[in-house]
Amino acid sequence: TDFLTGRLHGPGALGVFTMANELASMPTTELVMPVNRALFPGYSKMAEDLQRLGGAFVRAVGLVTLLAIPASVGLVLVADDAVPLLLGAKWMATVPVIQLLAIAGVSTALQISCWSVFMATQRFKFLVYLNLFHLAVMIPAMFFFVPPQGAVGAALAHLTACVASLPVGFAMVHAVTGAPIAAQAGAVWRPALAAAAP
Repeated sequence: TDFLTGRLHGPGALGVFTMANELASMPTTELVMPVNRALFPGYSKMAEDLQRLGGAFVRAVGLVTLLAIPASVGLVLVADDAVPLLLGAKWMATVPVIQLLAIAGVSTALQISCWSVFMATQRFKFLVYLNLFHLAVMIPAMFFFVPPQGAVGAALAHLTACVASLPVGFAMVHAVTGAPIAAQAGAVWRPALAAAAP
């Protein structure tokens, strides 16, 4: 993403995307990553009891979405005011990029939870498959969105790949643990509905 954005639109667009990405990833890095680090030892202890691990994963998805969705939606809502306050008016071009990447961050946070399951059960091939799928979606999306839209297009490509990869990650967790996909999705919809309410 950085290479194509910088190559086609120059260092200004690359700077916008990079700065926006740093801000938009804060809910994931500051809230979700510590939760996943705390959960991983528990996942490892349950690696031989896959049914129990699947249940723990579904509960963890509920916790992660309870943190990630409000934080990301909040970032989307305050970006217009926060950017000039924190970065200055010259960075206003980052606002739509931050908003798109913040939404993508919810999917990224949930995929990180999937990675923890794969690592705890030593199903490393699923990590490879999920990342390859992400790339398979993102690369053509980049060539579709980035040339006409620059940094915003890069954010759209990232969002497209993240949204497409999440159900694949859930399906892989189901293949490993047997956790029903409906139960995984069910842990997401309540916080999502609450965040969408006026």
